[in-house]
Amino acid sequence: MTLSSKTPPKKKSPRGAPPGNKNALKHGLYAAHFTEPIRTRLGDMPPLESLPEIYMLRSKLDALCNLIEECQDEDRRVKLYNSLFTGTQRLLFAMRTHTFLVGDNKEILTDFWKALAAFQDELGL
Repeated sequence: MTLSSKTPPKKKSPRGAPPGNKNALKHGLYAAHFTEPIRTRLGDMPPLESLPEIYMLRSKLDALCNLIEECQDEDRRVKLYNSLFTGTQRLLFAMRTHTFLVGDNKEILTDFWKALAAFQDELGL
């Protein structure tokens, strides 16, 4: 005589990520470091193209320039200038990579050099 022991069916776990999970953000790596309008703009851009990275870097460099202008502490200002230098190198690298991938984009390069010249003029460099 066998007793048929029925085990209750396993409860299915809900599909998908738990509420609040940000893994699906296209630019999740940077999400905490941008304002809401910039996050929205980045979210509308394709994740595997280089132009969004260029726009992101330009946005951060602009914010860094604003911090430098407002900074009263000389030691912090030196650190901000170092960050600006590093960020500018990254921007140039991203622009060069974009040029290799899709060809020359003179508009981006022209805008960059104009912005750099204006910043140098502003600082008297």
